[in-house]
Amino acid sequence: YEKALQTHIDHAKKWGYPLYMARENAADGMFNKVAYIMTVLLNELYKPADERVEWLFYFDVDSIVMNQQIPLEIFEPPSDFSHINWIAGRDWNGLNAGVLMIRVCQWSLNLMTRTMTYKHYHQDEDYVFEEQSIFARLTEKDEEFKKEMIYVPRSWFNAYFYQLQEAKPGILLSHFPHPDFKWHIYEWLKILDADKDEQYNPVYNKPYEETDYPKEIKRFW
Repeated sequence: YEKALQTHIDHAKKWGYPLYMARENAADGMFNKVAYIMTVLLNELYKPADERVEWLFYFDVDSIVMNQQIPLEIFEPPSDFSHINWIAGRDWNGLNAGVLMIRVCQWSLNLMTRTMTYKHYHQDEDYVFEEQSIFARLTEKDEEFKKEMIYVPRSWFNAYFYQLQEAKPGILLSHFPHPDFKWHIYEWLKILDADKDEQYNPVYNKPYEETDYPKEIKRFW
């Protein structure tokens, strides 16, 4: 997955975003992800308010940036939705937490804390999708969290590579949410390498204004 990760590193460098990576495990399974997000949130919240990043953009390593010309700021909610702290997409199984946006604030820290401890207090529930199942229950049903979350079209930043209506030219990112899909990542990376050559009119790596984002985002909000 190192080459896939490099697409995220390149994107962060281009736009001046800090990039944090967890390469060791401090918690079991996918809860390592939750623990790491908590760590980053705490590090940011300990800074003076004017030095913090406003949002975290979390991505699983089985994803690649398809279009380096798309800034993450376009996905932030407009001012009349300033109460939104959690932005994600969903598929036929519900929430997919492989790629999501979360605001740096106390609400988010509370959500991560509740997620880490949830199984201890609800041992009779099922957790088919591990931390994702808990995220969904809390953000969709819990009074503390449900009013501050929103589902946006998943294809905006969590498109599945095998759905052609999603993995279309101009999208930010493609997700390969299963170990069996690993070889597809290499094939897409080859396509993206060829697509970088400006003289051949890039298909995937195109400016924001030439994508479907402006009209889709305006229509959604």
